[in-house]
Amino acid sequence: MTGISTEKSNPTTVEPPVRPLSRNQDFIVLWVGQAISSLGSAISSVSFVLLTLAITGSAARAGLVASVGAITALACRLPAGLLADHFDRRRIMIAADLGRASALGSLVIAGIVGQVTFSHILLAAALEAALSSCFQPAEIAALRHVVAREQLTQAAARNESRMHFATLVGPALGGMLFGVGRMVPFLVDAVSYLMSAVGLTLIKRPLQNGRERTSQRDRGFVSAGLRWLWRERFVRGAVLWFAGVTFVFQSIGLVCVMLAERHGASPAATGLLFSITSAGGLMGALAAPRLVARFRPRTLISAFGWVAATVTPLLAVANSAYLIGLIGAVAFFLGPAANASIVGYILTSADPAIQGRVSSAVHFVGGSLLPVAPAFAGAMIQWIDVVPTVLLYSSILIALAAFATIARSLGVRHDERHHN
Repeated sequence: MTGISTEKSNPTTVEPPVRPLSRNQDFIVLWVGQAISSLGSAISSVSFVLLTLAITGSAARAGLVASVGAITALACRLPAGLLADHFDRRRIMIAADLGRASALGSLVIAGIVGQVTFSHILLAAALEAALSSCFQPAEIAALRHVVAREQLTQAAARNESRMHFATLVGPALGGMLFGVGRMVPFLVDAVSYLMSAVGLTLIKRPLQNGRERTSQRDRGFVSAGLRWLWRERFVRGAVLWFAGVTFVFQSIGLVCVMLAERHGASPAATGLLFSITSAGGLMGALAAPRLVARFRPRTLISAFGWVAATVTPLLAVANSAYLIGLIGAVAFFLGPAANASIVGYILTSADPAIQGRVSSAVHFVGGSLLPVAPAFAGAMIQWIDVVPTVLLYSSILIALAAFATIARSLGVRHDERHHN
């Protein structure tokens, strides 16, 4: 990690030239590699639950695997940002890919010899979550070195599509592959990480330069990203707003399942519900590059907030799983553009020397409520029933939409925007 690298030998790295993203070879290689990796991760995420259920028969243990992964990822976010700023980002990402491939590969080998244990599943899930947390800030910070500064928001918008495509296709594909063989999904995910690692070696531009390395001694340690976030009025307001929205959307999935069951939906129909919702997010991700080029961040954030707040109460009267899925698709449509506008602002505003820590701080704060979201939803359903819970979440979304509309912190000046 600390040896001689390409980045160290290029202390005066030239700004990437402005060219169409579709003709930027380094961006395409990075995008394709991470699209494959994201799909593999989505495939194995559902397979961890299925495998745990298959060998233990315990829903509680299956939930524990998911919880351990989420808590591990949250705990590793801030240190991972420091790692991304102080060491060779390319090597960090390759090491993370190889580590994740090894963790899943060990599970595959154990499955082949019939020695899979719950402890092994738990360890593999935790390692994958920890290494994914190390990979993410390094990749986000590296984007600034492969794309021209004025194209960063557009690049962030295009990155949204790969995540939503993985969310749409991955779980269903994971279930199908698990039906073929319990270890097949994990083998596919391990191979996807190896492909990602190979792709990273093909990127020609350095992903970090010497000036970043020498200046970071004066930038503080883990807290530097949090301090920058708190000083930046727009980012502070946007991330706190997004934390609230993410909490609602992560919670309301369980509510949708309960509503679908009340209307007699089959397991297949319930699964299709989430596919329809994910399709809305994917369509929004495909539209995101045009939307971020045309509208201000505040406009996109407010529009996303009000659309979600308007359609969510309709869940209380929806009478089929497919209608519930359609409501979710509408609610999610503007999410990718709103998220890309925030990420693009951060990439163009934060000092390159602390990009990794800023990215980690944003994801840490934005996802800080995720571990408690499903438990909160379950408690509310148990206490006040499903429909009142829908109305409670609708009220939260209305409050968040109002905040996005009136908060002065979200009013980014025109000269702070960076268009393609």
